[in-house]
Amino acid sequence: MLLKYPMFYARTPSMLDILQGTPLWVYAIYLWIGYYGIKPVWAGARTSVR
Repeated sequence: MLLKYPMFYARTPSMLDILQGTPLWVYAIYLWIGYYGIKPVWAGARTSVR
C-alpha cells in the first residue's frame, strides 16, 4: 500500500536539532535586539514608580 502523505509519519526534528548548525553571531544579534527591545520596558517600570 502506498502512503498518500508519508511526511506525517516521519520524525519531525526538535528545536535543538534545527538550531544545531546556527553560527554564534546569529545568537549575538538576537540577544542584542532582545536587549534593546526590553530595555525601554525596564526604564518605563523604574520611572513610573513614585
